[in-house]
Amino acid sequence: MKDPEDQIRKIIREEFMRGVPEFMLRQATDDCTERLRQHIKRFIATRAENPTHSRELLQLANESLADLDEEMYALVEDKLWSFLQQT
Repeated sequence: MKDPEDQIRKIIREEFMRGVPEFMLRQATDDCTERLRQHIKRFIATRAENPTHSRELLQLANESLADLDEEMYALVEDKLWSFLQQT
């Protein structure tokens, strides 16, 4: 169960950021992650010893990129929240 304080913060943040749709933040982080994925795929293609190794590396990269995407989204949201509080 989520902490009630976290739930209240989320509600306040959603109300305050109503002018900035979530899909815009998601799109920004997704675009960044996808560009990184393209670079990583090229890197894997040069380093993989065989197709199995390539698949394993790509799976690891995808897991890392999924985590990175969530962390980037949270960071962008926090920074935007800070900015909006100052305006």
